[in-house]
Amino acid sequence: IIDASTVVAFIKAAEIGLKGDESPIDIEKEKDLIDLLENIKISCAELANLTGRSPLLPMVAIVQKPVSWVNFVTGKKMKIENVDILSKIYASGMMHKAYPVTGCVATGAAARMKGTIVNEIISKKENKNDTLIIGHFSGTIPIEAKGSEIDDEFKLEKAIVYRTARRIMEGYVYI
Repeated sequence: IIDASTVVAFIKAAEIGLKGDESPIDIEKEKDLIDLLENIKISCAELANLTGRSPLLPMVAIVQKPVSWVNFVTGKKMKIENVDILSKIYASGMMHKAYPVTGCVATGAAARMKGTIVNEIISKKENKNDTLIIGHFSGTIPIEAKGSEIDDEFKLEKAIVYRTARRIMEGYVYI
């Protein structure tokens, strides 16, 4: 469980039976899986002393090494060499179709924190800078994160998120 911008609990996809190529619709069809994710969220809220504070927290990030997946929005196959980690967010009782910026900051912090699931996944991949590329249902999002550990305490020093917008409409206006 990481608290950086928001509270996120990270779990390995394989531990809940996911391969990584599932769409949000595939996951949401599995009532037992959604119930499990909700129970994980509730247990993590209790561990983080969040019970009764916000029904939205913590988010649950399902993480793993990159595998090929299909972009939920465009239908295009995504390339694993373009990402450092795959992560899907469960929040508000459903799978998030993209990747929330607040979750991105927490994932970036977790990537720089030794001993976290996220750090273990990316540590085997050569990373020449502080930028982490997160693959998610609708594409990728980069997060530049830098932190340090002093006396077993992690300090997030920098988190920069690059966000793009998708086109929702195209047309002409005549005046």
